[in-house]
This record gives sequence, C-alpha cells and structure tokens, in this order.
Amino acid sequence: MIPIWSCKISSNVVYDYAEIYKFSGQVGYKRSDKLQFLLRGSYFVYNLLNEDYAWNKPEYTVSLTGRYNLQNKIFVDADILLFGKRYVQGYNSSSYVRELAPYVDINLGVEYRYNKLLSAFVNFNNIAASKYKMWNNYPVQRFNVMVGVTYSLWGEKAGD
Repeated sequence: MIPIWSCKISSNVVYDYAEIYKFSGQVGYKRSDKLQFLLRGSYFVYNLLNEDYAWNKPEYTVSLTGRYNLQNKIFVDADILLFGKRYVQGYNSSSYVRELAPYVDINLGVEYRYNKLLSAFVNFNNIAASKYKMWNNYPVQRFNVMVGVTYSLWGEKAGD
C-alpha cells in the first residue's frame, strides 16, 4: 500500500494500491563554474485500485534553475517551477472531487560567501506574488523574503 495524501480541514492519509509511472528528463548547461542551468521535467501516471485519483499529486512538474557565480563570493540563484493540476477531495464527501489549477512559482536568491565557513543570503520567494494553493484550502504565502546566515562546521560548502 502506498500512502496518498488527502487534505480536507487537516491532512489525512489515504492508503491504496497504486502503480505509479514517472517519465522524466533533464537537460543541463554549465559554462565553467560561472554559469549553469538545469531544465527538468516529469510526467506522472497513477493507476489506483480503489481511489479515483492520486489526491494532491501533480500530473506533471517542470523546473528551470540557474546559478551565476561571481568570483566565488557572490552567487545568484533563480528558479521557475511549474506544477500541473491536482485533484483533491471536498470537505464533506469523498465523492466530491475538486481540481486545483496548475501553478508557477518564481524564486530568486543571492548568497555572499565571506569565506568557506561563513556566508549570508537573501531569498525572494514567489516573486510574482501568485495566489495558489499547494494543498487544498492551504494557500501559500505570497511574495516573501528570507534572510539568513550560514556557518559550515566542516569548512566546505555544497557545490565547492
């Protein structure tokens, strides 16, 4: 049995026997350590025994990510994420099915590395201030900013 998430007022787990087929591919471009891009896509087919849909699971996902490295001190990251339609159960009845529309999420981040141990970052999430529901009746935060500092205990950053 594979758990399939179903969100009503709170999250519940719905168990069903499922065959899940995932067709995916990716294409990357890297010009030295300065500039890199990755385009990734996946398409899903869900064959379920008892349930009508794989609740809250997307039909497809597509992502385009990019990173620019300036003198190994400043890193600029950008993401564009696309999630396909999902099906959810309604509040009162398991026979009520609702379709959640596809959504796009655009993010931008900048990191300054003081040295291999210490860095500071600022991430701008959902730049388009899109109003969508990642889960049924749980809207995402619109445009938001996260600022932080990282310290590596091992002296190496991921990607070094």
